[in-house]
Amino acid sequence: MRFIAILLLSLFINDLKSQSNQNFVMDLPINLSGTFGELRSNHFHSGIDIKTNRVEGLNIYSYEKGYISRIQVSTYGYGKAIYITHPDGKITVYAHLSKFSEKIQNYVKDIQYKRKKFAIKIYPKESEILIEKNEIIGYSGNTGSSSGPHLHFELRDKNNMPVNPLKYRNIEIFDTIIPSLKGVYYKELKYNNGKLEDNYSRFKKIKFVENHNGKYLTDTIYTNGVIGFGVNSFDLMNNSNNVYGLNKIITKINDSVNFKINFDKFSFDEWTYINTYVDYAHLKRTNEKIQKLYIENINPLNLYDRNLGDGAVKLKVNDSKNILINYKVILFDFNNNITVINIPIVFTEQKKEKIFQKKGNINIQNNLDKKIRLKNYFIEFKKGTFDYNTSLTISESNNNINIDNDTIPLRKPFTIKYSLKNIDDSRKKYLYLGMKGPKNYNYFISSEKFNDSLIGNAKKLGKFKILLDSIPPEINFYNLKNDQWISNRKKLTIKINDNESGIKSFNGWINNKWILLEYESKKNMLTYDFGDKVNSSNSKNELVVSVKDNCGNISIKKITFYRKIYE
Repeated sequence: MRFIAILLLSLFINDLKSQSNQNFVMDLPINLSGTFGELRSNHFHSGIDIKTNRVEGLNIYSYEKGYISRIQVSTYGYGKAIYITHPDGKITVYAHLSKFSEKIQNYVKDIQYKRKKFAIKIYPKESEILIEKNEIIGYSGNTGSSSGPHLHFELRDKNNMPVNPLKYRNIEIFDTIIPSLKGVYYKELKYNNGKLEDNYSRFKKIKFVENHNGKYLTDTIYTNGVIGFGVNSFDLMNNSNNVYGLNKIITKINDSVNFKINFDKFSFDEWTYINTYVDYAHLKRTNEKIQKLYIENINPLNLYDRNLGDGAVKLKVNDSKNILINYKVILFDFNNNITVINIPIVFTEQKKEKIFQKKGNINIQNNLDKKIRLKNYFIEFKKGTFDYNTSLTISESNNNINIDNDTIPLRKPFTIKYSLKNIDDSRKKYLYLGMKGPKNYNYFISSEKFNDSLIGNAKKLGKFKILLDSIPPEINFYNLKNDQWISNRKKLTIKINDNESGIKSFNGWINNKWILLEYESKKNMLTYDFGDKVNSSNSKNELVVSVKDNCGNISIKKITFYRKIYE
């Protein structure tokens, strides 16, 4: 009975906490599927993801009063998103919406029809769309690059830097679970002219045991010189199957803090430098994220307390082998639940293992441009493409070119050109540059032609191939037959698809009037809302849909339907 009473009291307290979070930006209690600063693909997560219980169409409210400073409609990224600037200069962002509130929706559609374009960015003037606190601004959805219905919410300071919303609003998250530990690692580092370098060397895994809840002890490390540590860790929360990011990591040497990183604020300019914090090569090889507990010279992230130094552990010859150094890692989640890892280190005079050095047939200095000419291909890396001098393995075979593999992060795209001089003119317009992805799927890179060359810019290393696409996209009218009456329908639905170079653009007309077709790329679906009343004056309507792929192939499909005219 005592246990049941305690359980009921715990649930009651938790319910009260949830109720205190209501009317933040949704009617639901705040339950998260993603936290601020999480490690995402090539970027840090710039907001929090709030669960909508897999439901679309829930009311989304404004955080505070202000004015709408930006509206975005896109087939990827944030999908349908609203940006509100508040009197104190802060900005809030509401993304993946299914639709906007009526006054915002009408404003957006007017501009979409004027521009005859679905995907748009709008920057209203300060006095155009004023918003009150807790005003409904839109409805929850799954638009853009979203894997399920949720609200992505951001809070940015007056300098447009994302900050952790949970730190600036009294939002309580029920979480009593300590961060989880999957792996502990170390590697040998070096200094070059006083600057700490990693130089793509590989981490070594350290065995560990759990002494008791949240306290871990690793095997003793016998080493010398300069070493850096890394951890593979994540957070969990009560009543959730999601995996979350950490909020803070601190390391200590003999109880003296020597490294600290806090995921509470960062700059969008720093996004891609996540690949200097995470071991990029290890991630690509194993899909595991090792977080580096040291700061390389080329790492500009402002997440660190740089007054503590670079976080590397330096073992000198005069360090007695009898002295035990205790290196400690402390992992924090947002609720300050902690996990502690103790790593004993003993200096040894044994010969160090040779640091792994990648060898290829092309050497590149990161401070110089590099141009590489092959039989049919030309490659150009601009200076600063790589963090360090590197060596790449590059080979060409027929229409294929292998440019090493995706284990080295790039700071900027590089150029690939393929000569079309020996290609028949009838085939040139159908060619495009693709990149090999998982399960032999080819991703479209470019179909741009200039000076008898096919030119593309790639954002990562890998295998590339010249492909041909002469097949127009597919268009299918969903549940609609020619000459059919559809008076009671609210929407038209059209399925489109292209299995080669992919969809580039689409347009639709009813009785020669352009109509707004909304594109859901995850479902390859176009929809038209009869509420736009483009065809309100005729019962007989001719629908024309045109779709173009990335190689310029065009499909056009027509159908006639009838619809009652409503007064």
